[in-house]
Amino acid sequence: MDKRKIPIDTVQIETFVADTIGLDISMTGREYFAGIVGEHMESLGIRSTEEYLAGLRNDSRLKDDLVERIVVHETWFFRGKYSFEYVRKYLRECWFSRHHSEKLRVLSSPCSTGEEAYSLAMVLLAEGIGPDRVQIDAVDISRKAIESAERGLYRQSSFRDSTSSAPERYFQHENGTWQIDSKVREMVNFIHGNLIEPGFLAGKAPYHIVFCRNVLFYFTVDGRKAALNNLERLSVEGGLLVTGHAEANILMNCRFRPVSYSQSFAFIHELTAGAEIKPELPPAAIAPGKKPFAVSGLARNNVIADIPVLPAEREPEPVLSAGEIFERARALADSGKYEEASELCDSYFERCWNDPEAYLLKGIVEHALNRHESAEKNFNQALYLDPNNYDSLMHQYILCEETGQHEKSARFLERARRVYGRFGMTGER
Repeated sequence: MDKRKIPIDTVQIETFVADTIGLDISMTGREYFAGIVGEHMESLGIRSTEEYLAGLRNDSRLKDDLVERIVVHETWFFRGKYSFEYVRKYLRECWFSRHHSEKLRVLSSPCSTGEEAYSLAMVLLAEGIGPDRVQIDAVDISRKAIESAERGLYRQSSFRDSTSSAPERYFQHENGTWQIDSKVREMVNFIHGNLIEPGFLAGKAPYHIVFCRNVLFYFTVDGRKAALNNLERLSVEGGLLVTGHAEANILMNCRFRPVSYSQSFAFIHELTAGAEIKPELPPAAIAPGKKPFAVSGLARNNVIADIPVLPAEREPEPVLSAGEIFERARALADSGKYEEASELCDSYFERCWNDPEAYLLKGIVEHALNRHESAEKNFNQALYLDPNNYDSLMHQYILCEETGQHEKSARFLERARRVYGRFGMTGER
Protein backbone atom coordinates (compact mmCIF):
# COMPACT_ATOMS: atom_id res chain seq x y z
CA MET A 1 0.00 0.00 0.00
CA ASP A 2 1.12 3.53 -0.72
CA LYS A 3 1.49 5.07 2.73
CA ARG A 4 0.93 8.53 1.25
CA LYS A 5 -2.53 7.58 -0.07
CA ILE A 6 -4.40 9.10 2.87
CA PRO A 7 -3.30 12.62 3.85
CA ILE A 8 -2.84 12.48 7.61
CA ASP A 9 -2.36 15.10 10.28
CA THR A 10 -1.04 12.98 13.13
CA VAL A 11 -0.47 15.69 15.77
CA GLN A 12 -3.54 14.82 17.84
CA ILE A 13 -2.91 11.10 17.40
CA GLU A 14 0.68 11.57 18.60
CA THR A 15 -0.68 13.37 21.68
CA PHE A 16 -3.13 10.52 22.31
CA VAL A 17 -0.32 7.95 22.09
CA ALA A 18 1.93 10.01 24.37
CA ASP A 19 -0.83 10.40 26.96
CA THR A 20 -1.90 6.76 26.74
CA ILE A 21 1.33 4.76 26.61
CA GLY A 22 3.99 7.44 27.15
CA LEU A 23 5.68 7.04 23.77
CA ASP A 24 7.48 10.04 22.27
CA ILE A 25 6.73 9.67 18.57
CA SER A 26 9.77 11.77 17.63
CA MET A 27 11.88 8.82 18.85
CA THR A 28 10.36 6.48 16.28
CA GLY A 29 10.09 9.07 13.52
CA ARG A 30 6.96 11.00 12.59
CA GLU A 31 7.00 9.92 8.96
CA TYR A 32 7.24 6.29 10.00
CA PHE A 33 4.40 6.78 12.50
CA ALA A 34 2.23 8.48 9.89
CA GLY A 35 2.75 5.44 7.66
CA ILE A 36 1.62 3.09 10.45
CA VAL A 37 -1.47 5.22 11.12
CA GLY A 38 -2.26 5.40 7.41
CA GLU A 39 -2.11 1.62 7.05
CA HIS A 40 -4.25 1.17 10.14
CA MET A 41 -6.88 3.61 8.91
CA GLU A 42 -6.89 1.92 5.51
CA SER A 43 -7.45 -1.51 7.09
CA LEU A 44 -10.42 -0.11 9.05
CA GLY A 45 -11.91 1.80 6.12
CA ILE A 46 -11.54 5.10 8.00
CA ARG A 47 -10.90 8.20 5.88
CA SER A 48 -10.53 11.00 8.44
CA THR A 49 -8.21 11.46 11.40
CA GLU A 50 -11.15 12.79 13.46
CA GLU A 51 -13.06 9.53 13.04
CA TYR A 52 -9.90 7.53 13.71
CA LEU A 53 -9.08 9.49 16.87
CA ALA A 54 -12.64 9.03 18.16
CA GLY A 55 -12.27 5.31 17.60
CA LEU A 56 -9.01 5.21 19.54
CA ARG A 57 -10.63 6.98 22.47
CA ASN A 58 -13.78 4.83 22.56
CA ASP A 59 -12.68 1.37 21.40
CA SER A 60 -9.98 -0.37 23.44
CA ARG A 61 -9.54 -3.02 20.73
CA LEU A 62 -8.69 -0.37 18.15
CA LYS A 63 -6.24 1.23 20.57
CA ASP A 64 -4.62 -2.14 21.31
CA ASP A 65 -4.30 -2.80 17.59
CA LEU A 66 -2.43 0.49 17.12
CA VAL A 67 -0.14 -0.35 20.06
CA GLU A 68 0.72 -3.70 18.45
CA ARG A 69 1.70 -1.88 15.26
CA ILE A 70 3.92 0.62 17.11
CA VAL A 71 5.84 -1.41 19.67
CA VAL A 72 9.08 -3.14 18.73
CA HIS A 73 10.07 -6.45 20.34
CA GLU A 74 13.85 -6.39 19.89
CA THR A 75 15.27 -8.68 22.57
CA TRP A 76 17.16 -11.91 23.17
CA PHE A 77 18.24 -14.17 26.00
CA PHE A 78 20.79 -12.68 28.40
CA ARG A 79 20.86 -9.38 26.52
CA GLY A 80 23.32 -7.17 28.41
CA LYS A 81 25.06 -10.05 30.18
CA TYR A 82 26.79 -7.81 32.75
CA SER A 83 23.40 -6.88 34.19
CA PHE A 84 22.72 -10.56 34.85
CA GLU A 85 26.20 -10.99 36.31
CA TYR A 86 25.40 -8.22 38.75
CA VAL A 87 22.15 -9.93 39.73
CA ARG A 88 24.24 -12.93 40.76
CA LYS A 89 26.49 -10.64 42.79
CA TYR A 90 23.47 -9.02 44.43
CA LEU A 91 22.04 -12.40 45.37
CA ARG A 92 25.28 -13.78 46.76
CA GLU A 93 26.45 -10.74 48.68
CA CYS A 94 23.14 -9.27 49.81
CA TRP A 95 20.10 -11.44 49.38
CA PHE A 96 21.27 -14.75 50.82
CA SER A 97 22.78 -13.09 53.90
CA ARG A 98 19.73 -11.00 54.77
CA HIS A 99 16.64 -12.85 53.58
CA HIS A 100 16.71 -16.41 54.86
CA SER A 101 12.99 -17.13 54.63
CA GLU A 102 11.49 -14.29 52.57
CA LYS A 103 10.32 -14.95 49.04
CA LEU A 104 12.33 -13.12 46.37
CA ARG A 105 10.14 -10.87 44.21
CA VAL A 106 11.31 -9.99 40.69
CA LEU A 107 9.73 -7.77 38.03
CA SER A 108 10.50 -7.56 34.30
CA SER A 109 8.73 -4.65 32.58
CA PRO A 110 8.47 -4.37 29.68
CA CYS A 111 9.06 -8.10 29.21
CA SER A 112 8.46 -8.20 25.45
CA THR A 113 8.32 -11.83 24.27
CA GLY A 114 9.72 -13.22 27.53
CA GLU A 115 13.43 -13.66 26.93
CA GLU A 116 14.47 -11.32 29.75
CA ALA A 117 12.12 -12.82 32.35
CA TYR A 118 13.14 -16.37 31.44
CA SER A 119 16.81 -15.33 31.58
CA LEU A 120 16.24 -14.11 35.14
CA ALA A 121 14.54 -17.41 36.00
CA MET A 122 17.57 -19.33 34.69
CA VAL A 123 19.93 -17.16 36.76
CA LEU A 124 17.88 -17.87 39.88
CA LEU A 125 17.79 -21.60 39.21
CA ALA A 126 21.58 -21.57 38.78
CA GLU A 127 21.84 -19.85 42.18
CA GLY A 128 19.67 -22.49 43.84
CA ILE A 129 16.47 -20.40 44.01
CA GLY A 130 13.57 -22.53 42.83
CA PRO A 131 9.89 -21.75 42.21
CA ASP A 132 9.02 -22.07 45.90
CA ARG A 133 11.33 -19.16 46.81
CA VAL A 134 10.67 -16.67 44.03
CA GLN A 135 7.86 -14.75 42.37
CA ILE A 136 8.70 -13.41 38.89
CA ASP A 137 6.13 -11.08 37.32
CA ALA A 138 6.67 -10.10 33.68
CA VAL A 139 4.57 -7.27 32.22
CA ASP A 140 4.13 -5.86 28.73
CA ILE A 141 1.66 -3.54 27.02
CA SER A 142 1.50 -5.84 23.99
CA ARG A 143 -1.01 -8.67 24.32
CA LYS A 144 0.59 -10.48 21.38
CA ALA A 145 4.00 -10.33 23.08
CA ILE A 146 2.50 -11.79 26.26
CA GLU A 147 0.88 -14.62 24.29
CA SER A 148 4.20 -15.36 22.58
CA ALA A 149 6.05 -15.32 25.90
CA GLU A 150 3.58 -17.74 27.44
CA ARG A 151 4.13 -20.17 24.56
CA GLY A 152 7.86 -20.07 25.27
CA LEU A 153 8.81 -21.08 21.74
CA TYR A 154 11.86 -19.34 20.23
CA ARG A 155 14.02 -19.25 17.13
CA GLN A 156 17.74 -18.77 16.63
CA SER A 157 17.47 -14.95 16.70
CA SER A 158 16.69 -15.13 20.43
CA PHE A 159 20.11 -16.66 21.17
CA ARG A 160 22.72 -14.03 20.33
CA ASP A 161 25.01 -14.51 23.34
CA SER A 162 27.30 -17.30 22.17
CA THR A 163 28.74 -17.76 25.68
CA SER A 164 25.42 -18.86 27.19
CA SER A 165 24.77 -22.55 27.81
CA ALA A 166 21.03 -21.90 28.18
CA PRO A 167 19.96 -23.54 24.87
CA GLU A 168 21.43 -26.87 25.93
CA ARG A 169 20.30 -26.73 29.58
CA TYR A 170 16.85 -25.18 29.52
CA PHE A 171 15.34 -25.80 26.08
CA GLN A 172 14.17 -28.63 23.88
CA HIS A 173 15.34 -28.14 20.30
CA GLU A 174 13.28 -29.39 17.38
CA ASN A 175 12.98 -28.31 13.74
CA GLY A 176 14.75 -24.99 14.16
CA THR A 177 12.83 -23.91 17.27
CA TRP A 178 13.60 -24.02 21.00
CA GLN A 179 10.86 -24.74 23.55
CA ILE A 180 11.49 -23.40 27.06
CA ASP A 181 11.68 -26.04 29.77
CA SER A 182 8.53 -26.29 31.89
CA LYS A 183 10.45 -25.74 35.15
CA VAL A 184 11.59 -22.34 33.83
CA ARG A 185 8.21 -21.50 32.32
CA GLU A 186 6.39 -22.15 35.59
CA MET A 187 8.56 -19.61 37.43
CA VAL A 188 7.22 -16.64 35.44
CA ASN A 189 3.80 -15.01 35.69
CA PHE A 190 3.02 -12.95 32.56
CA ILE A 191 0.71 -9.94 32.90
CA HIS A 192 -0.70 -7.41 30.44
CA GLY A 193 -0.13 -3.90 31.79
CA ASN A 194 0.80 -0.29 31.06
CA LEU A 195 3.91 0.99 32.87
CA ILE A 196 2.75 4.64 32.96
CA GLU A 197 -0.73 4.08 34.37
CA PRO A 198 -1.14 5.25 38.00
CA GLY A 199 -2.62 1.89 38.97
CA PHE A 200 0.14 -0.17 37.37
CA LEU A 201 0.37 -3.47 39.31
CA ALA A 202 -1.81 -2.04 42.06
CA GLY A 203 -1.99 -4.40 45.02
CA LYS A 204 1.34 -6.06 44.24
CA ALA A 205 3.98 -6.05 46.97
CA PRO A 206 7.20 -4.15 46.11
CA TYR A 207 9.91 -6.09 44.31
CA HIS A 208 13.51 -6.79 45.31
CA ILE A 209 14.78 -6.86 41.72
CA VAL A 210 13.27 -4.80 38.87
CA PHE A 211 14.39 -4.92 35.24
CA CYS A 212 13.08 -1.95 33.24
CA ARG A 213 15.32 -1.70 30.19
CA ASN A 214 15.20 0.17 26.91
CA VAL A 215 11.81 1.80 27.35
CA LEU A 216 12.25 4.95 29.49
CA PHE A 217 14.43 6.40 26.76
CA TYR A 218 11.49 6.31 24.33
CA PHE A 219 9.05 8.02 26.67
CA THR A 220 8.00 11.65 26.82
CA VAL A 221 9.02 13.67 29.88
CA ASP A 222 5.61 13.06 31.44
CA GLY A 223 5.75 9.40 30.52
CA ARG A 224 9.12 9.03 32.23
CA LYS A 225 7.84 10.74 35.36
CA ALA A 226 4.83 8.43 35.54
CA ALA A 227 6.95 5.33 34.94
CA LEU A 228 9.57 6.34 37.51
CA ASN A 229 6.86 7.03 40.09
CA ASN A 230 5.63 3.48 39.56
CA LEU A 231 9.14 2.03 39.69
CA GLU A 232 9.84 3.78 42.99
CA ARG A 233 6.54 2.55 44.41
CA LEU A 234 7.22 -1.01 43.24
CA SER A 235 10.83 -1.21 44.49
CA VAL A 236 11.70 -2.13 48.07
CA GLU A 237 14.17 0.14 49.82
CA GLY A 238 17.60 -1.21 49.02
CA GLY A 239 16.13 -3.04 46.02
CA LEU A 240 17.83 -3.36 42.66
CA LEU A 241 16.72 -1.57 39.47
CA VAL A 242 18.38 -2.40 36.13
CA THR A 243 17.92 -0.08 33.14
CA GLY A 244 19.16 0.14 29.58
CA HIS A 245 22.57 1.55 28.71
CA ALA A 246 21.17 4.83 27.35
CA GLU A 247 18.85 5.42 30.32
CA ALA A 248 21.25 5.98 33.23
CA ASN A 249 21.02 9.78 32.98
CA ILE A 250 17.25 9.62 33.32
CA LEU A 251 17.65 8.37 36.90
CA MET A 252 20.14 11.04 37.98
CA ASN A 253 17.66 13.00 40.09
CA CYS A 254 15.55 10.09 41.32
CA ARG A 255 15.70 7.97 44.45
CA PHE A 256 17.99 5.48 42.73
CA ARG A 257 21.76 5.48 42.97
CA PRO A 258 24.21 3.70 40.63
CA VAL A 259 26.18 0.68 41.75
CA SER A 260 29.86 0.09 41.20
CA TYR A 261 29.79 -2.60 38.54
CA SER A 262 30.81 -1.66 35.02
CA GLN A 263 28.21 -2.05 32.26
CA SER A 264 25.56 -3.38 34.64
CA PHE A 265 23.45 -0.18 34.42
CA ALA A 266 22.14 -1.11 37.85
CA PHE A 267 20.81 1.16 40.59
CA ILE A 268 19.80 0.80 44.22
CA HIS A 269 16.54 2.25 45.53
CA GLU A 270 18.00 4.46 48.22
CA LEU A 271 16.96 4.46 51.86
CA THR A 272 14.64 7.16 53.10
CA ALA A 273 16.09 9.99 55.15
CA GLY A 274 16.70 9.06 58.75
CA ALA A 275 16.49 5.32 58.19
CA GLU A 276 18.98 3.16 60.01
CA ILE A 277 21.98 2.24 57.89
CA LYS A 278 23.08 -1.35 58.40
CA PRO A 279 26.24 -3.05 57.17
CA GLU A 280 25.68 -3.83 53.52
CA LEU A 281 27.90 -6.91 53.27
CA PRO A 282 28.13 -9.88 55.60
CA PRO A 283 31.05 -9.70 58.08
CA ALA A 284 33.03 -12.24 56.07
CA ALA A 285 33.34 -9.69 53.25
CA ILE A 286 35.57 -7.48 55.46
CA ALA A 287 39.16 -8.65 55.67
CA PRO A 288 40.31 -9.72 59.15
CA GLY A 289 42.07 -6.96 61.05
CA LYS A 290 40.63 -4.23 58.84
CA LYS A 291 38.18 -1.50 59.83
CA PRO A 292 35.63 -0.20 57.33
CA PHE A 293 35.38 3.50 56.64
CA ALA A 294 32.14 5.11 57.79
CA VAL A 295 30.07 5.32 54.63
CA SER A 296 27.97 8.33 53.75
CA GLY A 297 26.21 10.03 50.87
CA LEU A 298 25.83 7.93 47.74
CA ALA A 299 28.03 5.10 48.90
CA ARG A 300 25.90 4.13 51.86
CA ASN A 301 22.95 3.36 49.61
CA ASN A 302 24.86 0.88 47.48
CA VAL A 303 24.08 -2.51 48.98
CA ILE A 304 26.75 -4.20 46.89
CA ALA A 305 29.47 -1.56 47.19
CA ASP A 306 32.83 -2.88 48.27
CA ILE A 307 33.45 -1.44 51.72
CA PRO A 308 36.85 0.29 51.71
CA VAL A 309 39.22 -0.54 54.58
CA LEU A 310 41.92 1.43 56.35
CA PRO A 311 45.40 -0.03 55.79
CA ALA A 312 47.54 -0.77 58.86
CA GLU A 313 50.21 1.55 57.50
CA ARG A 314 50.02 4.19 54.83
CA GLU A 315 51.56 2.92 51.66
CA PRO A 316 52.68 4.99 48.67
CA GLU A 317 50.17 5.30 45.88
CA PRO A 318 51.01 2.87 43.07
CA VAL A 319 51.89 4.25 39.66
CA LEU A 320 48.93 3.43 37.46
CA SER A 321 49.04 2.72 33.76
CA ALA A 322 46.82 4.74 31.45
CA GLY A 323 44.46 1.80 31.14
CA GLU A 324 44.22 1.43 34.92
CA ILE A 325 43.45 5.14 35.29
CA PHE A 326 40.62 4.86 32.79
CA GLU A 327 39.16 1.75 34.44
CA ARG A 328 39.32 3.40 37.85
CA ALA A 329 37.59 6.50 36.45
CA ARG A 330 34.85 4.31 34.99
CA ALA A 331 34.40 2.45 38.29
CA LEU A 332 34.12 5.76 40.17
CA ALA A 333 31.51 6.99 37.70
CA ASP A 334 29.57 3.74 38.03
CA SER A 335 29.48 4.20 41.81
CA GLY A 336 28.30 7.81 41.55
CA LYS A 337 31.61 9.47 42.53
CA TYR A 338 31.48 11.88 39.63
CA GLU A 339 33.94 14.55 40.79
CA GLU A 340 36.68 11.99 41.36
CA ALA A 341 35.87 10.31 38.05
CA SER A 342 36.11 13.65 36.25
CA GLU A 343 39.52 14.36 37.77
CA LEU A 344 40.83 10.93 36.75
CA CYS A 345 39.59 11.49 33.20
CA ASP A 346 41.74 14.63 33.07
CA SER A 347 44.73 12.60 34.26
CA TYR A 348 44.04 10.05 31.56
CA PHE A 349 43.93 12.74 28.84
CA GLU A 350 47.50 13.72 29.77
CA ARG A 351 48.60 10.34 28.47
CA CYS A 352 45.93 9.49 25.89
CA TRP A 353 44.36 12.51 24.25
CA ASN A 354 42.71 10.67 21.35
CA ASP A 355 40.45 8.09 23.03
CA PRO A 356 36.77 8.74 22.15
CA GLU A 357 35.52 6.43 24.94
CA ALA A 358 37.33 8.55 27.53
CA TYR A 359 35.72 11.75 26.22
CA LEU A 360 32.36 9.98 26.29
CA LEU A 361 32.92 9.02 29.94
CA LYS A 362 34.02 12.56 30.80
CA GLY A 363 30.91 13.92 29.13
CA ILE A 364 28.66 11.56 31.09
CA VAL A 365 30.12 12.53 34.47
CA GLU A 366 30.05 16.24 33.60
CA HIS A 367 26.41 15.85 32.60
CA ALA A 368 25.70 14.12 35.92
CA LEU A 369 27.30 17.10 37.67
CA ASN A 370 25.04 19.48 35.69
CA ARG A 371 28.04 21.03 33.92
CA HIS A 372 26.26 21.03 30.60
CA GLU A 373 28.71 23.12 28.59
CA SER A 374 31.62 20.88 29.57
CA ALA A 375 29.55 17.76 28.89
CA GLU A 376 28.67 18.97 25.40
CA LYS A 377 32.31 19.81 24.68
CA ASN A 378 33.44 16.30 25.64
CA PHE A 379 30.68 14.55 23.71
CA ASN A 380 31.65 16.64 20.66
CA GLN A 381 35.29 15.61 21.07
CA ALA A 382 34.27 11.97 21.27
CA LEU A 383 32.31 12.37 18.02
CA TYR A 384 35.19 14.21 16.37
CA LEU A 385 37.40 11.19 17.08
CA ASP A 386 34.68 8.66 16.26
CA PRO A 387 31.74 10.07 14.25
CA ASN A 388 29.89 6.73 14.50
CA ASN A 389 29.96 6.49 18.30
CA TYR A 390 26.33 5.60 19.02
CA ASP A 391 26.51 6.26 22.76
CA SER A 392 27.99 9.73 22.25
CA LEU A 393 25.26 10.59 19.77
CA MET A 394 22.55 9.44 22.16
CA HIS A 395 24.02 11.31 25.11
CA GLN A 396 24.26 14.45 22.99
CA TYR A 397 20.62 13.97 22.05
CA ILE A 398 19.57 13.70 25.72
CA LEU A 399 21.68 16.70 26.72
CA CYS A 400 20.31 18.90 23.93
CA GLU A 401 16.74 17.90 24.80
CA GLU A 402 17.31 18.83 28.43
CA THR A 403 18.80 22.20 27.53
CA GLY A 404 16.06 23.10 25.04
CA GLN A 405 18.19 22.73 21.89
CA HIS A 406 15.49 20.77 20.10
CA GLU A 407 16.62 21.26 16.50
CA LYS A 408 20.12 20.20 17.47
CA SER A 409 18.84 17.21 19.42
CA ALA A 410 16.82 16.08 16.39
CA ARG A 411 19.98 16.06 14.27
CA PHE A 412 21.84 13.94 16.82
CA LEU A 413 18.91 11.53 17.03
CA GLU A 414 18.80 11.16 13.25
CA ARG A 415 22.56 10.49 13.16
CA ALA A 416 22.15 7.89 15.91
CA ARG A 417 19.39 6.18 13.93
CA ARG A 418 21.63 5.96 10.87
CA VAL A 419 24.52 4.55 12.90
CA TYR A 420 22.21 2.03 14.58
CA GLY A 421 20.85 0.96 11.22
CA ARG A 422 24.33 0.37 9.82
CA PHE A 423 26.34 -0.89 12.77
CA GLY A 424 24.07 -1.49 15.77
CA MET A 425 24.52 0.14 19.18
CA THR A 426 28.27 -0.37 19.32
CA GLY A 427 28.99 1.56 16.14
CA GLU A 428 31.64 -1.05 15.29
CA ARG A 429 32.42 -1.35 11.61
